[in-house]
Amino acid sequence: MAAPAVVLGLSATIWKAIVHTIGQGVFNGNLRILLARIGVGVGLFILKATILATVIVYFYSGVSDFIDTIIVSLPPMLSDGIARILPSNFVACVSAILGVKALAFIFAIHSKLISMFMGNS
Repeated sequence: MAAPAVVLGLSATIWKAIVHTIGQGVFNGNLRILLARIGVGVGLFILKATILATVIVYFYSGVSDFIDTIIVSLPPMLSDGIARILPSNFVACVSAILGVKALAFIFAIHSKLISMFMGNS
C-alpha cells in the first residue's frame, strides 16, 4: 500500500518540477537550443548533399567529354559495338562512382591532417 503512495508522490514532485521549469522560461530556452541544433544539422546535411551533387555533375561533364572523345577516335564498327554493349546511363554511373571516390579520398586526407595536427593517432 505504501508503494503506490510513493509513486504518486514522486510523480507529483516531477510534475511540479516540470511546471516550475516551464514557468521559469528554461523550457523555452532548451527548446530554442534544440531547434537550433536541429536546424544546424539539417543545414549541414543540405550543404553536404549539395557539394556531393555538384561534384557528381562536374565529374559527369568530364567523363562525358572523355567518353565522347574516345568514341569519336574509334573506327565506326567498333564504336557501334561499344554502343550496343554499354548501357545508356554508363557515363552517369561512372561519374557518380568517381565523384564519390574522390570525395571519400578528400575526406580521408582531411581527417588524417586534422588528427595529425590535433595529436590524435
